[in-house]
Amino acid sequence: MLEKKVENKIKKWLKDRNYWFFKVHGSIFQPAGIPDVLACINGKFVAIEVKRTKGGTVSPLQKAQIAKIKENGGIAGVASSMEGFLEILKEGKLL
Repeated sequence: MLEKKVENKIKKWLKDRNYWFFKVHGSIFQPAGIPDVLACINGKFVAIEVKRTKGGTVSPLQKAQIAKIKENGGIAGVASSMEGFLEILKEGKLL
């Protein structure tokens, strides 16, 4: 599945449940590797790096950002499907 389709499904899920979220559009004005979707779910910071189902590669900078978020108590991960996104939320005890 294409990255944009996965991202749109995640954003729709968040919107339908009235959670705050923000789609990050990378630019020279922000640090590299920031996850694609940032959200606040039940008071928890959630960051999701979205990748296409086949061939999506997580860069070392993206891995480092995800690790830093987790080290600081946030919930973060890489999702290449809706199921993957929901699994990240389950691991973070949000579902």
